[in-house]
Amino acid sequence: MRARTRFLLAMLTILTMVCCVLLPAAAPRATESDPLVSRLAAKLDKLGSLKGRFVQSLDSRSLGHPRREEGRFCVKKPSFMRWDYEKPEEKLALLDGKVSWLYIPADREAYRGMEADAERASAPALLLAGRVRLDADFKSRRLSEKESGPQGVDGAVAVELVPLRPTEEFERIVVGIDPDRLQIRMLTVIDSLGGRMIFEFSDLEENPELAESLFHFEAPAGVKIIENQ
Repeated sequence: MRARTRFLLAMLTILTMVCCVLLPAAAPRATESDPLVSRLAAKLDKLGSLKGRFVQSLDSRSLGHPRREEGRFCVKKPSFMRWDYEKPEEKLALLDGKVSWLYIPADREAYRGMEADAERASAPALLLAGRVRLDADFKSRRLSEKESGPQGVDGAVAVELVPLRPTEEFERIVVGIDPDRLQIRMLTVIDSLGGRMIFEFSDLEENPELAESLFHFEAPAGVKIIENQ
């Protein structure tokens, strides 16, 4: 996969996931929503930070075969994010509040872009601005176990979310919600071609203390910085 494609994929991954897992408060609009989704959205509004582990799987015709990665992440409102990919390739995807970074040690390259550019690249990023939210801007439908399959943890409820305003970036999202802890344990982003980006979350810690230094990146000596334009 070319470096630029990897950069865009990583930023879409970050923005999509964080928007759905830790979105800022927004005034709900009048629309029907699954009560579980409304409860989840209300809880997420109160969260200031989140960290845990993730497994990310991408199944797309363009790749030819599924791609699986895993690592750990931490997120802090309003727009601080850090994703440490550990397997199969080490890399760091980061948003420091103003600048987005993708650092690939094996390539000795770091890709830099502006947060605003990353937001414009993906409709889900509108969640960062609080202009859309799960219980007001999506039509929700609970899925049966036969329709959804496993959702990351026993007892999780699968809810399909279809945006009220169509977007090119994705067609629908399926969230696997732990109804007892009100946590997203699995997130599947589905595009119009049937491609799927799936996240499984574990070891989630809500409202941890996260120093802003965690979200600062300084390229090591000898690493080439490439502007993402």
